[in-house]
Amino acid sequence: MKKILIPILILFLVNACKKKDTTELKPYLGAWSLIHFSKGSDIETYQNDQIIWTFNKYDEVIVNLNTTLPPNSQLPIQKSGTYDYVGAPTVVSIKGTQYAVEIKNDSLFLSHNPTTGGTLIKFYHKP
Repeated sequence: MKKILIPILILFLVNACKKKDTTELKPYLGAWSLIHFSKGSDIETYQNDQIIWTFNKYDEVIVNLNTTLPPNSQLPIQKSGTYDYVGAPTVVSIKGTQYAVEIKNDSLFLSHNPTTGGTLIKFYHKP
């Protein structure tokens, strides 16, 4: 009986110690196409795949700009590249600005004081 219980106990302990799925901890992981940005009265809209942000499990967001931004753009990231972020399930900090995270259907919303003229960024999930 002990010979059977010991392997079962070891298996149980190993499974109990596994980390949670990263997508549970950071549901925004993956590629997102930026389609809307607003800050105060400034509004910018983009077509699917013109600006892609990819959040990875290494706390990096890889930004690909496939378009030319308007000269007065207020986007927080205006050049293609890899940027560090600090994230949790409901908040992410990029380049020193903390954004609330909300996911509805296939859309990701990052907001920073939007009701007082702050920033709102909307993305569509890329399959």
